Amino acid sequence: MKFYKTYFWEIAVVLCILALFVLAGRLAGAYEDTLVRSIGQFGLLGMAVYIVVATVAVIIPIFDFLLFMPVAVTLWGSFLAALLSIVAWVLGAMVAFLLARRYGHPLVHRLMSGKKLARMAHIVPAHHMFFGVILLRIILPIDLVSYFLGLFDLIRFGPYVVATIAGITPFAFAFAYLSGAHVMFQLGAFLFGVIALGLWFPYFARLYKRVFE
Repeated sequence: MKFYKTYFWEIAVVLCILALFVLAGRLAGAYEDTLVRSIGQFGLLGMAVYIVVATVAVIIPIFDFLLFMPVAVTLWGSFLAALLSIVAWVLGAMVAFLLARRYGHPLVHRLMSGKKLARMAHIVPAHHMFFGVILLRIILPIDLVSYFLGLFDLIRFGPYVVATIAGITPFAFAFAYLSGAHVMFQLGAFLFGVIALGLWFPYFARLYKRVFE
């Protein structure tokens, strides 16, 4: 019980994002014709705009661009939407990492509070950094990890990019195909995610501490 009290807000945010993701998928499906007429007609230009906006959303973390993936799935299909999202998120992660390394604390403190930095310091692994980054990409927002790793120079840029791609890719394809699935499957996946998160999150947290700390 103490564990759930400690991580209450993190768990609540994850559940809210999952719920909003399902809702966004339903809305995108309901307005498919409108989306295709207004955005889909631009073809490659529309894809380029999606990549640019998603990249900026990582660099300037104002909102979670994951909620817009159902729109991309509606316009271009699950496979292409996943590829476009991977390109955008990796580009955003690369830029955020390099910005943090170049401009340091003054920039990062404008985007992340001291409390967030302190919590990240407890989460980011002290050993096996490459595999730790892969895991962090799955469980934490892209922008937080990117700025933190760039700020404290914990991993070289090359391995960082490879680990980012490895961590983001399965996540992107899973959400892309989930957003294009039938509503009952989405609701079932959401309920399964809620139950799995409640049952397995403490176990994975303890395993993470034993392996990486």
